[in-house]
Amino acid sequence: MNLKLITLLACLLGYSSIGYAASFDCTKAKAKIEKQICADDKLSQLDTELMAAYKLYRAQLADEGKLQLKHAQRAWLKQRNKDCSDDTPACVDIYQQRITQLLAQVSEGKQISAKDFYQRFNMRTIYSSYGQRLKYYCESYPQDFFTTPEFISATKLEMVEGDNIWTVSIAPDNRVTLGNQITSGTYHSVASHRLYFDKNNNDWRTLQTFIAVPEDCVAYGTQDI
Repeated sequence: MNLKLITLLACLLGYSSIGYAASFDCTKAKAKIEKQICADDKLSQLDTELMAAYKLYRAQLADEGKLQLKHAQRAWLKQRNKDCSDDTPACVDIYQQRITQLLAQVSEGKQISAKDFYQRFNMRTIYSSYGQRLKYYCESYPQDFFTTPEFISATKLEMVEGDNIWTVSIAPDNRVTLGNQITSGTYHSVASHRLYFDKNNNDWRTLQTFIAVPEDCVAYGTQDI
């Protein structure tokens, strides 16, 4: 059977709901702020992303820089505890701002463009209609799957492969809104992602997930006989 058909059917069946855990063990949460984070899925997700962003930036620093970052993060946490209080929306904004600051350092000030997204966005770092395909194929970037992109502007892009449509809109601070639809089925999602540039792999990624390249991967377009 054609592998594209197998993976498309898997997409149409949909994904199970994705749960997020905080960067700490919520079963041991005692502090007020910890309980507040654990009680809200968005805050839990952001807390996990914050830790990932912190570790990414820390890995780029020398010993003195690591120590300075540690002190800065402790100061931020102390202020977060005061400012979050019981105001979850405000707390979300506080987390968003800190993550953006850290990832700006990781990306060394680079700003993604529509062309960059097409050529170097690692699709393995988001959940999408290509999630199941990426478990079989070797490729990782939109240019490997979409051959005729439409660059609407420097910050907007549309890509079509068969009945699979992606629309991409890029905002400042490397925030991307991605629409993904399969026109022949019911799959339709719109999600916002915060991207960073991974200089070790020379590509753009999110903090959401990573679908590894399988050892026995095949080239895109290969038939499953």
